[in-house]
Amino acid sequence: MSALRLTLTAGLCALITSCTTPPPASPPIAGGWSRSAVDDQTRAVDAFAIGRMTPPGLSVVKIEAAETQVVAGLNYRLTLKLSDGSHHRVVVWRRLDGASELTADEVVE
Repeated sequence: MSALRLTLTAGLCALITSCTTPPPASPPIAGGWSRSAVDDQTRAVDAFAIGRMTPPGLSVVKIEAAETQVVAGLNYRLTLKLSDGSHHRVVVWRRLDGASELTADEVVE
């Protein structure tokens, strides 16, 4: 009788655990965008982008979001708040040879 009780108790615990344990986080999608920390590398990309944006003379007040994407090199997608109050989403491509290129600059609200 106690063996049956132990088996039922263990089964019930396993059932409860499987129902209350959240599913594992989904793995990143190959080629997709991943959140990135605002670090020295992100700030260097930000400085590169702001130097190539129009109109000139603006400065970045805040990096609001940063994401990366592995391509033939690395894409950085940054959402920037600028000194004129506007918000821009820029994409900078850091090629495998280390050169960078501003590939997108759009005003966002």
